[in-house]
Amino acid sequence: MKFIFITLLLVSITTICLAGEFTMSTDTSNVSFGEMAIGDWKELGGGTYHNQLTCKSTNGKTWYVKIYVLAPLTSGTKTINNSYFKYMPGWTNGTGSVQNQYSFIAFSGISSLVYVSGPDDNSGSDVYLQFKYGLSIPANQVAGIYNTTVRYVMTETL
Repeated sequence: MKFIFITLLLVSITTICLAGEFTMSTDTSNVSFGEMAIGDWKELGGGTYHNQLTCKSTNGKTWYVKIYVLAPLTSGTKTINNSYFKYMPGWTNGTGSVQNQYSFIAFSGISSLVYVSGPDDNSGSDVYLQFKYGLSIPANQVAGIYNTTVRYVMTETL
């Protein structure tokens, strides 16, 4: 039996804003699947969630959160296709719209819209967005320590 070690997926945060308070942070910056074998599916987050974003804007404008991976999971020259690595947007206390809420979505090569703020989200209160992650190991995958970076981007309309 071959083992795949998925040990470190760093979460990075980017916010783009011109004025006012506009922030995003995460409570967990590591996503670690640990040891996995061919054919395994592992879900991080148990019955609730794995990490939570806290978003805040005082600008009174609609803002958006997107998610993407910078590259496929990579170990040297070996990769695991993005279609095997998935995220699930879950609960929010916000009044906006969560895209594909409570559904696992495969990462792709482009950013995916996760959240569009509602009017009550734009006045400076903390808005929480919770996420789970899942990974399956494809047949014939070469063992290794695979890494990538998950990036969240928060932007607002001008």
